[in-house]
Amino acid sequence: MDPDNLADLIARDAGLGIPELEPRDYAVLLLPDLDYDAQLVAIRELLAGQAETEKVLARRLRNLEEDARSHVGLHSHQALDEWMERVHASVYQDAAHSMAAVGMLAPFAESLFYQVFIRLGKMWSESAVPLPLHPRFHPVGEKTWDCHFVPYNNGKWGKDLPVGIRQLADATGLTSVLPRDLWLRLAALFGYRNKMFHNGFEWPSEQRRKFAERASKEWPPEWFRWATSGGEPWIAYMEESFVRDTLKSLEGVLEGLGRFAMDLHVRLAAP
Repeated sequence: MDPDNLADLIARDAGLGIPELEPRDYAVLLLPDLDYDAQLVAIRELLAGQAETEKVLARRLRNLEEDARSHVGLHSHQALDEWMERVHASVYQDAAHSMAAVGMLAPFAESLFYQVFIRLGKMWSESAVPLPLHPRFHPVGEKTWDCHFVPYNNGKWGKDLPVGIRQLADATGLTSVLPRDLWLRLAALFGYRNKMFHNGFEWPSEQRRKFAERASKEWPPEWFRWATSGGEPWIAYMEESFVRDTLKSLEGVLEGLGRFAMDLHVRLAAP
């Protein structure tokens, strides 16, 4: 179906008494090439599988610890050795799960906003309605609608995805319908994604120090946790609550996009 005609079809169906859609359903007007619902289902299912695996591992560790404490001699030593090996292995398994989570959530958020803003640029270019008065749009250039880039005062562009997303959201009025904590959450999500994907599980010591310092200053303490070595940060993980709430926040983004899309369709269609 042609997305340019979809809003008109939705309005016609509503007039015929067809049940009203949920706000998030209208997000398809801005995301005609992205099956966001199917992607979210896949993400949720994989995260649920990881959570179950972590519960199984935790039970095994508890059983081995109890076995080591309840026996003496060789049996106790063997159980203790196995417990220590599994604890060490769990550090890396947790890191793998954390990387898998950020490897799904961050690209989903990045693709979602990139496609939304490219679509908005197309919609505005095809309408007679002038762009909002915002420095991002004066002048309009090749990178104007690409959220990966931000303009500098010297007329050049640099890469900064979280800032680019927020700048375009502010410029278009999209910010008003987005979750309030979204900007902080995206900065943390993309910041962690960059560290993990460039450095793997065990980052260089200076990278660990910088990220730990940034996290302590900019983000709630319950968003990340650390395995330590020698009392120093070693491996960083996203907390389960941060992953869960980030997924909810992205659901809220889709609801906001739906409301924004219908309002924008009316504004851009105005004579």
